[in-house]
Amino acid sequence: MMRVILSCALVLAILGTILYQVKTTIDSREKRLDFLQSEIDSTRREIAVLEAEWAYLSRPERVMDLSDRLLGMKPINKDRVLPIDAIPMRVTPKFKETIVAPGQIKPITKDHAAPALNLFTKANAQREGRQ
Repeated sequence: MMRVILSCALVLAILGTILYQVKTTIDSREKRLDFLQSEIDSTRREIAVLEAEWAYLSRPERVMDLSDRLLGMKPINKDRVLPIDAIPMRVTPKFKETIVAPGQIKPITKDHAAPALNLFTKANAQREGRQ
């Protein structure tokens, strides 16, 4: 009977210790969570303030005044703005050869290979010291 009482007391002591450790761990994590939440709220307030400052500093009338006063820039006159039709369109190049359909091989004729062969033979001749 005494052994049962001592073993129950020992089990209760171990369970009490484990429960206390879990409670202290949870408390510390709740404190950390509260701290992080307050940091997030503080950062969100700072972001809102910075966005308001950015909106104030980037007002068009302020930017125009600064560009005029500090850089000597003036707005573009309306007569200098052209319509989109006034921009010349890029001309697409027209190739002499037709494009080969996928999967087909177009043989190289002697006329097409001649410039490359001339360069190749000249390079070989220079390398071998014949020229």
